[in-house]
Amino acid sequence: MACIVISSEMQELVGLSDRVLVMRAGKIVAEFRGQEINEENVVYAATTGGGGGVGEDSHDHSNNHTRIG
Repeated sequence: MACIVISSEMQELVGLSDRVLVMRAGKIVAEFRGQEINEENVVYAATTGGGGGVGEDSHDHSNNHTRIG
């Protein structure tokens, strides 16, 4: 069974959800599951359009490149 919850109340989302999709400008910008669902991740994704998929860091580490060779 599934239920769609639309809310700006972060405590409500964290408490009710097994999976959260964050939308910004009409597009899904992040997906969080389980322990990834927290206020910091959801707010970051909603306000910056950044985020991560399941199993990824929720913050953008694009400047952290490892140079080989």
